[in-house]
This record gives sequence, C-alpha cells and structure tokens, in this order.
Amino acid sequence: MKKLLFNSIYSLCFCCMAVLLSFGLTACSNDELAEYKDDTVGGVKTFTSFTATLVDVAGTRAYLDAEASNGIRRVHWEQGDVISVYSDINPALKEFVLTGLDENGVGTFTGEKIMGNKFYAVFAPDKEITVDVSDPGVVYMNSTVYGNMMADQGNAATFTAPMAAVTTGNSFFFQQISGLVKITIGNIHQVDDLFFMGNKSETIGEKYFVDMSEDKPVLKLAEGANTVGFGQFIPNLDDKFVSVYYVLPPMVFENGFLLGISGVDAQGNKFEIDKSYNSRFEVKAGGIYSFKMVDVAAEIEAQGSDEIIAFADPIVKQICVENWDTNKDGELSYAEAATVTDIDQKFRKNTDIKSFNELQFFTGLTTIGEQAFLGCSSLTSIEIYEGVTSIGNYAFGYCSNLTGIRIPKGMASIGYGAFVDCNSLTSIVIPRNVNYIDSYAFNSCNSLHSIKVDKNNGYYDSRNNCNAIIETESNILIMGCASTIVPENVTSIGEAAFSDCSSLTSFVVSKNVTTIGRWAFAGCTSLTNIVLPENLNTIGNNAFYGCSSLDSIVIPESVTCIGDSAFESCSSLDSIVIPESLTSVSDFVFNDCRSLGSIVFPESVVSIGDHAFGGCCSLTSIEIPEGVTSIGDSAFKGCNSLTSIVIPEGVTSIGDNAFYGCSNLTSIVIPDGVKSIGEWAFGDCSALVRVEIPESLMVIGEAAFAHCTSLINLVIPDGVTSIGSFAFSECSNLTNFVIPEGVTSIGDAAFSWCTNLTSLTCLAVNPPALFRYVFYNMSGTIYVPAASVEAYKAAAGWKDYASQIQAIPG
Repeated sequence: MKKLLFNSIYSLCFCCMAVLLSFGLTACSNDELAEYKDDTVGGVKTFTSFTATLVDVAGTRAYLDAEASNGIRRVHWEQGDVISVYSDINPALKEFVLTGLDENGVGTFTGEKIMGNKFYAVFAPDKEITVDVSDPGVVYMNSTVYGNMMADQGNAATFTAPMAAVTTGNSFFFQQISGLVKITIGNIHQVDDLFFMGNKSETIGEKYFVDMSEDKPVLKLAEGANTVGFGQFIPNLDDKFVSVYYVLPPMVFENGFLLGISGVDAQGNKFEIDKSYNSRFEVKAGGIYSFKMVDVAAEIEAQGSDEIIAFADPIVKQICVENWDTNKDGELSYAEAATVTDIDQKFRKNTDIKSFNELQFFTGLTTIGEQAFLGCSSLTSIEIYEGVTSIGNYAFGYCSNLTGIRIPKGMASIGYGAFVDCNSLTSIVIPRNVNYIDSYAFNSCNSLHSIKVDKNNGYYDSRNNCNAIIETESNILIMGCASTIVPENVTSIGEAAFSDCSSLTSFVVSKNVTTIGRWAFAGCTSLTNIVLPENLNTIGNNAFYGCSSLDSIVIPESVTCIGDSAFESCSSLDSIVIPESLTSVSDFVFNDCRSLGSIVFPESVVSIGDHAFGGCCSLTSIEIPEGVTSIGDSAFKGCNSLTSIVIPEGVTSIGDNAFYGCSNLTSIVIPDGVKSIGEWAFGDCSALVRVEIPESLMVIGEAAFAHCTSLINLVIPDGVTSIGSFAFSECSNLTNFVIPEGVTSIGDAAFSWCTNLTSLTCLAVNPPALFRYVFYNMSGTIYVPAASVEAYKAAAGWKDYASQIQAIPG
C-alpha cells in the first residue's frame, strides 16, 4: 500500500485494562439443573437457561451509561443479545437469547436444552461462528471485523468485541479476547481508510479462531492469515477531536508498527498520512491502547483550497456559481465547493446538463438527496464524492443517457427508484458497505449486462458471477438483468427484480425458487418464454404484467397462489392450464389477455375473481367448474368473442359487469341458487336473445341487462324484490314484461327506451316505489291489479304514466 509520508506529530498514551465479566449459570424455573450418571460420558449436566451478570468494566461490550462513575462506565445487556453455547458432547451451537433484564442489569438467557461435561460459550453478535467437530475446543469466528463501533462523542459509545468462556461447573467466566486501539484525531471531517501493520510485515489476519482447550479462551490467527483486517472507523466526523478505533487480536509487534490514515480535514482538503512507531508493542486481551494525533492540519499541506474548479459543462458551472459562489467572483473554488452540504434539487429536470464530474470536489456532501438529478436526460457522466453514504429516492431517475456511474465505496444505502429508467447504464458495481437497496432502485435499466457486488459486502452478493444482486441472508434475488443466471441456492425472485427489462427474451427460474415476487417480470415486453420450477408455490401480484410477447407458460402443479394481475395484459398468451393446486382465480389475473382462446379449469377452483378474464377478446367458450360459487366483478367483461358459457349450479352471485360487453353471447342459463345479478352484469350483450333466470333470484342490479337489444322475452321469478336503475334500459326488442308481486322498488330509467314494449304487467297490489324516467319513451300499456288502478295513478312516479295504466284483463 503506497501512501504519502509526512513528518507527523504524535503523542503516545498507553493504558491496559484487564476486562473480566462473570456469568452465573442457573436452571430455569421449569427445568431445574440436573445431574445424572451416564456410563459412556460420565457425569452430565443439562440446562435450558442461565442468568448473566455484568460487572462494572471499561468502555466495551454493549452500550454505556450516560454518566460515568470514577471514569468507569457500567456495561449493560441489550435487547437481542445472543450467546452461542456448545459442549464437549454436543458441538452443535445452541443460541441462548436475552429474555429478561432486571433493574440491576442481570440478564436471563434462554434456549434449547444442552448437555455436557464441559461447556463453551461465545458472545460475538452478527458473526458467523463454526465449531470444529473434530476438536470441540476450537471455535472459528469468520469475519473481517469485530463488532460495531461508533464515534466516542462524550457520553455516546457503542462497541461489541468478541468474548468467550469455558466451564465445567455451574458458572461461566467470560473474558474479552481482543485488544482495542483508540486513535484520537483533531481537525478532521472524514476518515476514508485506516490500516495497521507491523514494521516486520506482521499483519492482522481475517481468518481467526478461539482456542478453548484451556480454561481461558485465546484468540489465535489461523494458518495463512495474511490479510489486514478488523478495521473499524467512522466515515463522517464533525467534532474538533474525534476517536477512531481498531480492534486487534493478542499479538506482539517486535519492531513496532505502521499506522496509516486517510480522509478529509475540516477545511475539505484530502490527506493521507503514514506514521511509524518503532518500539516493541504487545497487544493483550482486554487492553485499551490510546494514540493521539495532535492536529491533522499540522501534518498536511494545503491542497489548493483557493484554486478555481474548471467545469467541463458550462450549464453545470452556471448553476453552481448561482447557488454557491460565496465571494461573488463568478467562479467556484474548491473551498467553496467543500462547504456545500446539500445540493437539494438544483439540477432536477435540467435536460441541458451533460456532465458533472466536478461533483467529486463537493467534499461536504454525505447524501445525494431525493430527485437531485431526476429527469436530467442529457447527463452522460457524473463523479460522486467518496464520502457520500446514501443516494435518495429517484436521485438519478430517468437519466436516460447516463452511461456509467461509480458508486462510492462508502455508500450505505440506495433509495427507491434511485436509477430507474437509466437505460444507458451497462454495468453496476455495488460496494462493500451498501447495506440497503430499496425496491425499483435499478428498474428499467435495459442496457445493464454486468451486475457485481463487492465480495466483502455482508448484506448482498452476486454469487457465481450470476449478474444479479442477491440478498445474502434471505437468498432473495432482488435485481437482475437479461444476462442473469439464477443460482440454485436462490429461493425467491424479489419484487420488481426484472421489471421492465425489455431486452429479456427467455428465462429459466432455478429449481429451488418457491416464490416469484410482485412485479418481478412486469413489463418484460420481449419475453417469449419462461420456465418455472416444479417447487414454485407463489406467483405474486403483477408478476408478469404486460409481458406482451409471452405466448405460453406452464404453471407447475405446486403453485397454490397466483396473485392479482399476475398475467394481466399478456396479450400474446393464447392458452392456459390452471393447476389443480389452485382454489381461486385471482382478480385481474388474465385481464386483457387478448389472444387467450383456451382456458382449462381444474375442479378445485371455487371462485373467479374480479376482472379475472376481462378483455380476453379471443375467448369463444368457457366451462366453469361445478365447485365455483362466485363470479367476480367484470370477470368476463369485454370477452366479445364468447358465444357460450356454462355457469354451474353452485354459483350464488354474479358480480357487477361480470359479462359486460360479451356482444356475441346469445343465450345463458343462470342456475338455481343465484340470488343477485350485479350491476351491468350482462350489459351491452347485444346478441343475447334468451336468458333463463332461477326462482332463487332476489335482486336485479343496476343496468343488469341494459342495451341487450336482441333480448326478446324474459321471465322474472316471484322472489325478486327490487329492479335496479337502467336494469332493462334500451332492450328495444322486448315486447312484454311481467313484474312479480314481491317487487317493492324499481330504479331510475329501468325500462327506458324499451320502444317495442307493448305491455308491462306489475302484479304488486301496492305500487312499488318508482324512481325517475322508469318508462321513458315506452308507449305500451301498463297493467296493474284492478283494485289498485287508482292507487297506481295517484302514486309518486306512477302518476306520470296514469294515461297508460289499466287493470289487468279478466
């Protein structure tokens, strides 16, 4: 590692504190600590819980009290703490979780029963721990970094270091097994890097293990461990003097060590310093070793803080000068740029700017905010300052000519839609510190062919060079591209992972995937073929929405859930077989699949959702299974090639617009059991001549048969109590109609424009409530019971048609 070497002023302060924590092991109340004799293993103990008490110690472990007593702060357990325990009999790790904490700081940890003669315990949060089954006295702790370190700012300090314990009795004695270096630095704004190396090339290995063979655990470096590691530093610092930390295993640097640090000082100048300490230095477990840099400003030379930035793009310069030229000289200096902490939305939707590589000199930035460069469609390149740790929602959304971007190595989070529709981007590298990528971050980046995640990233990976981003812990593939190959250990395709990938033509989903998330392949307009695995059980909402070139798909029998709109607007899909495992057809699932001419339903289906087959204009016939009990709103709306349909006996309701616009449907039998026909259920079925309505029907919804211009005759059963507005409006071929005795209300314009209706008979003794324009433009006779003629002529609404009202003949 090549670094600038300066004559530095350091003062060295050393202190070493042994840190010892004692744990009392007790039985839980429901499973007392038991001892029994076993001929094979001798005396064996079992337990399922223990209490842990932490004594007053120096600043290590969980978090510290705000008030220090005699320079010593009390350490506390915190929610979520987990201690890993194993024994000489059972090397499988058992996790004991903090389940209680009393006012004295005594924690109760509970887990599965464990037995043994000798027990080992490790406290190393968020670390991968592996036991050597051939030698239970060895535990491997696979990590490049110990714990979590935060800036020491007065009363706030958080640090978690590895500790371990060995016991054959009833008590654990945990001992800290690493040392801690604390480096205090002045006049600093940001730390970019820190390294620690022995002057005889001794290095701190990232491969290490804890030797538990003796009574006191010892941290050791594994063979071949030669990579510098364990660094902990804070990227953004604001105080005059701040602390940076480095965790070390116990070891000796015979000829001293080299300490290096680089970053940005308080004036925005970059610095890089190496300092060598030449005396013997021994790191002991539990030791805290303090080094102080007096003042970074004294160690470095000014790096042109008054120099003028030469902008390549005049429009960018104009915007920068207008907003941040504090001395009003018409230029922007490095010093002025360094004071900017927020660029806000000064460049948003500016379609003239082409490059902004000078953004790297805005060293005060930590965030590229929401929509900062949204819609900058001519922007081709930008260089982001290394200290930026987050990119906000839509920050670079719709920058359609942005060909490449280097995400800074300190980046931690990438917001929702941050690079949406950047369809000139060809490659993306996710740095090691990124721990959060929101949905749709790279949606519609259609030219992407290379996606990589830094191998040291602990949250995401691109295993097996798969050209995708995978959430490591959950094995969910959250983002892919046309060249992605799904690794076999991926279990889920995440939300919008491939959405709007218009260059994707075919795809094979690996065999262990059980879930395809919502919008996963939505808008993949060139996708013609996709192979789904046999273990798949869920296809999420809108998963294949708008895949307009997809002409066929085989849904595995393992699928138990297909979400709403899953295949909506798959306009080339010509046939579908619904698997036996499904009990319902979801809302909009095949809506607007205009080429769909064949559907095979299994007997298992009991419901058809809203808009399930709406707009399937090539569908000519369909047989609904006997088990179906409901047909949702607009389920077959606009299926204008449908000539016949069989509705099974079990159906009890027909939803609004269920068959609206089925203009070639000539006849339909509504089975017994149906109690209601929804609004516009058969509206605009202009070829419908014959409808059989069951005795069970009670409600005819609004416009249920409106515009059925071919309908000649219709018998309404006695159980009907209401006829909705426009129910039979413009049924121009109806010649006669009988309204049953039980009808109590008739809605607006229910029989309007029934121009050939010569007679209408209403059997109700008491005039039903009549709303407006019910018989508008109907010139036929209205027959009512003889005893009720005068009542009808006087009733509200009916009196408007008094001249047409007569007694029923005979």
